[in-house]
Amino acid sequence: MNISIFGLGYVGCVSLGCFAKLKHNVIGVEINKKKVELINKGQSHIIEPGLNELVSNGVKNKNIKATRDYKWAIKNSDVSFVCIGTPGKKDGNLNLKPLFNSLIQIAEGLKLKNIYHTIVIRSTVHPGSYDKIINILEKYSDKKKEKDFCVVINPEFLREGSAVQDFFNPPMNVIGTDCGKSITILKKIYSFNKAPVIIVSENIAELIKLVSNAFHSIKISFANEIGNVCKKLNIDSFEIMRLLALDKKLNISSAYLKPGFAFGGSCLPKDLKALNKIAKSNLLELPLISNVISSNEFQKQLTFDLIKSLKEKNIGIWGLSFKIGTDDLRGSPIIDVVKMLIKNGYNVKLFDENIDLKKLIGVNKTYIYKKLPVIDKLFEKNFDALLKFSKVLVVNSNNVKLLNKINKHNNLKIVDLVNIDELRSKNNYYGLCS
Repeated sequence: MNISIFGLGYVGCVSLGCFAKLKHNVIGVEINKKKVELINKGQSHIIEPGLNELVSNGVKNKNIKATRDYKWAIKNSDVSFVCIGTPGKKDGNLNLKPLFNSLIQIAEGLKLKNIYHTIVIRSTVHPGSYDKIINILEKYSDKKKEKDFCVVINPEFLREGSAVQDFFNPPMNVIGTDCGKSITILKKIYSFNKAPVIIVSENIAELIKLVSNAFHSIKISFANEIGNVCKKLNIDSFEIMRLLALDKKLNISSAYLKPGFAFGGSCLPKDLKALNKIAKSNLLELPLISNVISSNEFQKQLTFDLIKSLKEKNIGIWGLSFKIGTDDLRGSPIIDVVKMLIKNGYNVKLFDENIDLKKLIGVNKTYIYKKLPVIDKLFEKNFDALLKFSKVLVVNSNNVKLLNKINKHNNLKIVDLVNIDELRSKNNYYGLCS
């Protein structure tokens, strides 16, 4: 396939060499004259294991050509990969001006050709960039999206030092577009790797790179803070983290990565506080870990604010335990929301099919009556009675039979804390994180 790559920085140069190895004809477009000259001599200006050999072989085999003539590059390619850097500005926003300038050049090239063209955005952008990109391309090319060209948001996940290896073995191929023709083209281009091809909306493709790097940053900071604690306690931090990573079921997995309501229970809050106490006792600050509890409390406040925004006074709460399918009320975050509602004058009724107040014993019983002494007056034994009372139903549980009953109440406003697919299609649906 004939491919042009706009921007021969780190991502662009790696892509140039790798696509050439895959026998594509690749044109690198770069405004820096020195970079163009080096590439055409078969030399990579980027220090990256294996890259110089790829560029050298590509030039020798006439698969690689670098140029400053962007119109010529568009004319002689079917797909353009845009790898222009988008550095951060002082206010935290990404500087998209270099990207937009490059898109104007691409549009000027499109204006001179009558063959369908695919533009693939590998640059890191923020949500909302796609529409601006389309506007620029249509404005300066006099062409129309889908008819003459299509844009795909295709974030890269290359790491410096292993970028060539990462290119050939990516974790996934994210393709953000609704254009069937360009999807087919990208699938063909990426058929060399075994990673899944995931078709998503443009805004998801725009955000995933930022989210991924934020998560990596958090992991590094978490490991560093644990390392600082371990050093104070004369404990092997590397062995601690090795053991942590051995748990693929919970620690290194998708477990807990489900946006929604706050965490609770008898373990997570207690152990977080204990770890922070150990740090403070050893004169250590844990800026990341010490703020987890505050973040969790904020999620409870967001829940209350969402309920408040619905402007109804009768609030039904379905699901009281901290984990669905149990009767364990210890540390249940919904109880704190209930207290906030009562304090602010709301009429509240509670229901949980797994809880019988008369059968609660031990610490579980002591906890809930200390936390919510009036629970007997608020508790409903019948789900139908809860639905009849409620103007807003806060869903903190999941049960197929009870969900069917909810479906009969079309005027009921639903606040979903556990992300139930069956409820999303209903009118008056309000997800906490959806």
